Amino acid sequence: MPGVRTRRVQSAAWIVSLWLGALLITGCELSSPFSPTVTPTPTATPPPTATATYTATLTTTPTATHTATRTPTASPTETITPSPTQLTTADIFARLAPSVAFVQVASGSGSGVLIEGGYLLTNAHVVWPFEQVRVVFGDRSEHQEVPVAHWDLMADLALLGPIQTGLPQRALGDGEDLAIGSEVLSIGYPGEPDEFPQPTLATGVLSRFRVWEPIQMTFLQTDAKVAGGQSGGVLISRDGEIIGITSLSFAEEQFALALSAKDILPRLRGLLAGEDVTGLGDRRMLREGGQTSHTVSLESPLDVQAYVIDVPAGSEIEVQVESEHDASIAVAEPDGYWVAFADEGTSGVESDSATTEVAAPHFVIVFREGGWGPAQFQVTSDRQLIPVQDPDDGRTISLGQTVRGSIDHPDDSDTFPIDLDEGATITLHVESLAVDPVVGILARGGEYGELVEDDDSGGGLLGVSAELHFRATQDGTHLILVEDAFGEEVVVHPESWTEA
Repeated sequence: MPGVRTRRVQSAAWIVSLWLGALLITGCELSSPFSPTVTPTPTATPPPTATATYTATLTTTPTATHTATRTPTASPTETITPSPTQLTTADIFARLAPSVAFVQVASGSGSGVLIEGGYLLTNAHVVWPFEQVRVVFGDRSEHQEVPVAHWDLMADLALLGPIQTGLPQRALGDGEDLAIGSEVLSIGYPGEPDEFPQPTLATGVLSRFRVWEPIQMTFLQTDAKVAGGQSGGVLISRDGEIIGITSLSFAEEQFALALSAKDILPRLRGLLAGEDVTGLGDRRMLREGGQTSHTVSLESPLDVQAYVIDVPAGSEIEVQVESEHDASIAVAEPDGYWVAFADEGTSGVESDSATTEVAAPHFVIVFREGGWGPAQFQVTSDRQLIPVQDPDDGRTISLGQTVRGSIDHPDDSDTFPIDLDEGATITLHVESLAVDPVVGILARGGEYGELVEDDDSGGGLLGVSAELHFRATQDGTHLILVEDAFGEEVVVHPESWTEA
């Protein structure tokens, strides 16, 4: 149908392969029915959603702050005092490895490190969108249903716990004064198929420093390998100090990026103090209060509405959307893989079913396929549907403004209305740590196929930022679109505007 959005049944797989082959891999290990071991990349990877950050000449950034309800453990925080003789690699591993944990959710795994207060520090994309995770330390001690206490989706961080354990809690250090070429080590759990794995050691050198400007977050680049499952592990100096949290790899895995421990510390303090360190409010999804039928209004061909279904693996899900307007409906796993999709006609009923492969939240996503103006869609399922709230949609944006928002679920599309005069020229720039962002703009009344968009022209930390220069050909309202397949945080701002 001309002007109708073309849906991608294999969209998540295509996105993952693009990220893996061309740009970057978040070091988390995911599994899906389409591939025995998939190593996706939230950003470069929230979750699942997981979850995403982007900066544009618009700014959108999600992040939720939570206060843990358990009492922290009293285990002392251990720092390693540099000795007159340099520690050997074996010494450093023996001292620090016991505090590095294997973090597992139904759809994948990663790593984490035990820090002050009994919290486990990891990457947000390792655990999104789960609220509880399994944690195993190298001594085979196991902790089930460890709560995700705090999220910082903008910096791709999460705090789990507190965990009751006598294992040593580790202090975060400062590696930003190290010389390029300094030896570094990483410890984590890359590519682990075992239920009770042992930590893995890798060595390399500090290659350079990179800075993600939107939040002034420093990354330590190293050639110490970061494979799937390493995300949330630690980067260590030759003095035995934890100087970073391994998060991303890029350039076909030739280099890894670790978040600087020095820059992480103030964000952690803010989270533990109950502050909203990203300014996005509480973006944690509702997991209760669903019903089997909802009516939703979608006003443009860029609009979507998502619902969460929480069911065990092996459950049958049936979904349906009905309207006199054109619509399609999909069911996606947290990592974006579609397990069901229907788009057979231009009105009436669209329905499909699927059997879940993983015990994880699944997303039912309803798309409007063309047309403008209020349109009602009836969404039904044999399971409880919990609406995903998206506070980003419909927010206005002005010239020079930076907006922070969130990609809250697979196939999320955040839209921002802006009024333009014919001949006006604007530049939109979008960045994200967790996703490969796309920015687009569409004049009111236009169809999806007329969307003007950009993917990777904006450079940025990993070369995947989006930048679009647009000249309006008509007066009136336009919709700015920010999207990607994973859910997490973002930042966007219209930076230039000239009148013809």
